[in-house]
Amino acid sequence: MTDHDDKELSTKEIILNTALRIIQQEGLESVTLRKIASSANVNLALVNYYFGSKDNLISEALKLMFDSKVLALDILDDRSVDPITRYRRYMLHCAKMLQEQPDLLRQMLGNGNIKFDTAHEYVGYLKKLGASKIISVLREITGEEDSEVLASMMMQIHAACFFPTFLMRHRKFIFGEQQSLPIERQIDLLFDHYFSRYKQSPTQDR
Repeated sequence: MTDHDDKELSTKEIILNTALRIIQQEGLESVTLRKIASSANVNLALVNYYFGSKDNLISEALKLMFDSKVLALDILDDRSVDPITRYRRYMLHCAKMLQEQPDLLRQMLGNGNIKFDTAHEYVGYLKKLGASKIISVLREITGEEDSEVLASMMMQIHAACFFPTFLMRHRKFIFGEQQSLPIERQIDLLFDHYFSRYKQSPTQDR
């Protein structure tokens, strides 16, 4: 790689990181190419050169956000604790991130700005989201071998964990002034009920 290539990569990363910071601090609605260019101290033409459009830039920034913030899949690899505890810690990490960045939920549900050029890229993205690792942990917890059953369990648990975040902005309209339980308690309740038939305790690391 030449010095010129290094400079181009550095400039692209600066633009991408700036876009990510604006998304995190101000939300997706506040993102404009001019704001990103100004904050990154680069020419607007350079932003267009590297990314082509605002949608493409947001898509790349959100992919980076998933990689660096949401996934934390190494939590699922921690063999020093039982699988329910590993899964609970992972779900708690994800839920807290989604509370801090509620726009991410829309992206995770596939109804947002993340774009894929090929089916192969999309499959790779799904693998990156950790579906196979989560199913493996569920298999370890339950002893279930049917992959379709395990996939359904994963979807049920994730929906139950993340749906309250999705409803958060409408909570007062639905439930009035009643306060919501802390996210830790919500996940404890879910895991206590969902995994009650299994011997391991899901709350031993509380």
